[in-house]
Amino acid sequence: MRGLTSVAGIAGLSIALEHRQRYHVQFLAQEQSQHTLEIAPVLDHLYRLWLGQGDWPGLASHKAMALLSGQLHTEAALRAYQECYLGFALLYVLLVFLVWGLPQRYTVPESVQRTSE
Repeated sequence: MRGLTSVAGIAGLSIALEHRQRYHVQFLAQEQSQHTLEIAPVLDHLYRLWLGQGDWPGLASHKAMALLSGQLHTEAALRAYQECYLGFALLYVLLVFLVWGLPQRYTVPESVQRTSE
């Protein structure tokens, strides 16, 4: 039962991470497209950097966009992990308080039972 529970927890976390990462990629891409003027100098600098290393213009442009895309996906993954782990921490705290609220069963220790007989 423990193995099944841990597998279900890992699967749930993986699904949540995937959905949150997809959301953040879309959000960051939309934010990036709204601020094209701020990104253009960075892309231009990267383009010139790879041109200076001997790449042809199409490849230099592709490398600049790939680097920017990689940074976007890395930031989205970081945000997704932060949200999921924060969610699990809050869930854990909630469960601890729920467990503390359960009624306690009082049992008589065996040593006390033996002396009363």
